[in-house]
Amino acid sequence: MGELILLKTCTGPGHSGRRTGRQKNFVAIRPRIGMTLDPEGRWKPRHRAFIAPTRSKAEAAFRAWQQRTRGFDPEEPVGLLLENYLYGLINSRDLAYNTKSEYLNTYRFLLQGTEFARRPLNEINALDYQQFIDHSCCPDYYLRFLNALLGRFCRFLSLGGDIPDITRGIRLPARKRSVSNIVIWTPEELLKITGGLDQVPHIRFMIILMMNTGLRISELLGLQYGDIQGHTLHVERQLIKQEDLTGGGKTSYVLLPPKSLDSRRSIPLSDPVLAALREHRIWRSWRDHRESCEGPEDMIFLTRYGNPYDKRSLQGTFNRYYRKIGVPCRGFHTYRHTFATELVEAGAPIEVVSKLLGHSNINVTAKYYVSISEQTKAQAIHNLAALHQAREAFRIY
Repeated sequence: MGELILLKTCTGPGHSGRRTGRQKNFVAIRPRIGMTLDPEGRWKPRHRAFIAPTRSKAEAAFRAWQQRTRGFDPEEPVGLLLENYLYGLINSRDLAYNTKSEYLNTYRFLLQGTEFARRPLNEINALDYQQFIDHSCCPDYYLRFLNALLGRFCRFLSLGGDIPDITRGIRLPARKRSVSNIVIWTPEELLKITGGLDQVPHIRFMIILMMNTGLRISELLGLQYGDIQGHTLHVERQLIKQEDLTGGGKTSYVLLPPKSLDSRRSIPLSDPVLAALREHRIWRSWRDHRESCEGPEDMIFLTRYGNPYDKRSLQGTFNRYYRKIGVPCRGFHTYRHTFATELVEAGAPIEVVSKLLGHSNINVTAKYYVSISEQTKAQAIHNLAALHQAREAFRIY
């Protein structure tokens, strides 16, 4: 149950007011009652001492404490209790990895080590929490994740007792409405990018696919040759880099289902894209033979060592290419925005563009992905004027 410590203590004064000098043995056990985060982000066991004249009574005190608190004593600091709860969430299969990561990072960034975190849970009310929110100088994004985490925690505690939810009725900062500034590649920049692809065979097919499919980078890096059947690409998975949130320091690459049900989609491929695929397979076979690469043969994109690509390192490779050909260094998502914008300008309905991008809502496509050029706007007004003239000519009102 826990490590055993034998304590020898001197009894207090007797009825006569004099010390008897007799000693009495006490037993202390220190069972693990949870996990805690150190300042470096490592998880460590947390213990609590239970002291009694005998071991059996000390163990009975521990069991009574467990039954009363379910391991979450409201007299302890809220930070320690949250850390113990977080450790349970991290090892749960009910939450997505990204949600666990955001909860953990939010706690470490916003709450760990603060005066609020050191206060006992049973001494904190909604007003205290509101004041903490109001005086927090951090992005609204973190405050909303913290509120979601604390809300889950309070609802969990309420299952075992009368613990109020201090997040109810909390006023969070209003979301700042940002002006959508969609960045896309210009036609001139795309000509420069495609014109130099023979210099970078390891990323050549990546760029061609992103330009012609609008894939997310995680979907692109998770592609397998079997996903391309005939003239159709089937998006079935994504490659995600996951860190060990329990503090083990290990990082792994895992293939997971796409971001949402709508992200699982089929995208038609043109003949030039299929020709580029054939060229990529020939180049991959030559490179793998030269480098004695032993990676999975079904993965379309692997490093020369047979490993999945790291997105941050890959972005550096792209940036070096961009600087060499004289175009701005931009993220992978720029290809996705450009793909959507060019489809709309080519006359594709926004509903079709939304399906090809794997969005569940066309409003997301219209607001965040499609950039309408001044030329397209002018053409739309010109077409409207032509319609009005036609109506006047034929007197159709």
